[in-house]
Amino acid sequence: MVKNQELIPKPELYFNDLGNDNIYVYCRVSKDTQDINKQFEQCFKHCKEANIIPPLKNVIFEKGISGGKDWRERELNKLKDLKKGNLLVVVELSRIGRDFLNTCHFLDLVLPKGCLIHEIKGDFTLSSDMDMNNRLKTMFSCMASEIERDNIKKRTLSAMQSDKVKAKLTNKLTQFKDIIIKYKEEGKNANQITDLLNQTDSTYNVNKSQVYKFIKDNKI
Repeated sequence: MVKNQELIPKPELYFNDLGNDNIYVYCRVSKDTQDINKQFEQCFKHCKEANIIPPLKNVIFEKGISGGKDWRERELNKLKDLKKGNLLVVVELSRIGRDFLNTCHFLDLVLPKGCLIHEIKGDFTLSSDMDMNNRLKTMFSCMASEIERDNIKKRTLSAMQSDKVKAKLTNKLTQFKDIIIKYKEEGKNANQITDLLNQTDSTYNVNKSQVYKFIKDNKI
């Protein structure tokens, strides 16, 4: 388990005041519980191998910021004036954003000015005159980011709904705890108790496995 102090952004561990002023790095994580330093390390290793290390002041990052948020309302806005001669390095395009149109809006703003963007994961460079192969890579990467974001939302919503159901069930059975204890003392099994509980409250059906688990968890 990663310690909290290890989650603090520390770009200075990899970059310093020296470097090529034309090179920029952008990193982002959506949650405070994610370690953004891993991205700093990836970017540094790539830049070192390519001999394009930027100075620390050119390392722009955001922690706990959703990629669905408009780029103009994020630290990414600081990079809107990138121009010819500038190179932006990202681990993957999803760090720029997970909204297809919003990400394309940023790309359409900086690429025509002559700025280059390199994605480490796909090992390709975006430019205003990139070939069709790289254009397709860019489009699919942006689309995949949005699809993944939507899938994460669906999984999160499903988990939340599941938790609500579980909480509702736990609360419901907790109300019957004294009755369940009484039935157990009378020698009734989980199946019999389930039938009796459903007769008590027919609007909220519980099944044998739920009652059995409640009895086991509460050591009744």
